[in-house]
Amino acid sequence: MIVFTITNTTSEKVYVGSTRSTIDQHWETLLIAAESGVDHPLYDDIRRCGGDSFNIAEWAIAEDLQDLRELTREALETYDAASLQGLRTKPNASTAHRQTAAERKAAIEAHEKAIAASPEPADIAPLPTGVKPAEDDLKALAQQRDAELAKRIERERKETAEMAKVLLRMDARKRKPKAKPKAAASTKPAQAAAKPKLATGKASSAKQEKKIREQLEQEREARQNEKMAKQRAEAKEMAEVMARIDARAQAKRKTPVKAKPKSAIRSSGRKLSLNKPAALKETTLELDRNLKQTAERLVQQQELKAATPPPRISMATPSSTPAIKPAVTTVQKPVLSKTQRIETTIDRYRARVEKNSSPVIQGQQDLKTALQSRLAQRNNLSTS
Repeated sequence: MIVFTITNTTSEKVYVGSTRSTIDQHWETLLIAAESGVDHPLYDDIRRCGGDSFNIAEWAIAEDLQDLRELTREALETYDAASLQGLRTKPNASTAHRQTAAERKAAIEAHEKAIAASPEPADIAPLPTGVKPAEDDLKALAQQRDAELAKRIERERKETAEMAKVLLRMDARKRKPKAKPKAAASTKPAQAAAKPKLATGKASSAKQEKKIREQLEQEREARQNEKMAKQRAEAKEMAEVMARIDARAQAKRKTPVKAKPKSAIRSSGRKLSLNKPAALKETTLELDRNLKQTAERLVQQQELKAATPPPRISMATPSSTPAIKPAVTTVQKPVLSKTQRIETTIDRYRARVEKNSSPVIQGQQDLKTALQSRLAQRNNLSTS
């Protein structure tokens, strides 16, 4: 949509309107509507001052209805102009301009005056009958008629020339819109090759701001898309690394771990590292089972200690009977095989690793401590 202004150079009055076609085509339509008698203040000014007393100019170009309203409001406030919104360009049967009685009377009087002013052959006084006109009078009468005829011909020529000028002007206005698209089409490739320039001035401020906002929005979307693509690539790479680690861990779980002999461990002289739990990690159920077995083993040892009766100390005098030394019961440690010793070492290592790495194992250690304290209390009660 094109927002345009029409300025009356005589009265300095400004009209603001909009059109979808070119301003020349729209101005031609307005002139035809003014000649056909459509009622509007703009058409009254055109009929009173003439079409040459107006100057039509393009104000701005709107991209949508909201932009059109803003630009129209801005033009009206700038020029203190009259709006052409709802302007009709075709006369209706009910709204066509009709002459009043006074206008018809004035037109008839003007026509009668024109007829009276124009010399006609009947206006010449006829010669009296029976009187022969003189030769000089006939010559004068012929010269008078020739002069009147020449004046009439000259007046008709002037009217014909003026009418021809009006027709030529109207034809030129009609031909202008047809020639403009050709010129635009011929210059279109050159304009497409050049970089589009933003319009400057107060009229195009809203359009310029809108284009800047669109450009900033496109740049922001491009940055967001680039960032998301980078994140997707990193996530994909991380997923591939985790998949390789999981596959390696599963392969190690399937292959049984060969335990080193104790002598080899001692000869190596290296401490067990806490940073290598991958080959010794098992599920939570297996850890619970091992802890349960350890707790049961400790309970059995405590029960064995409680089952052995304490040595009786004789109260006899030293003179009658010699003092008998109390029998010291030594609990012999069960002899473990090589495999059992390796398992015990692995259990100890696993307990240490899980204690440092998982809070769940810490709770299990607390449970184990509680069980041991309960067994100690039971032993104290049985001895007492």
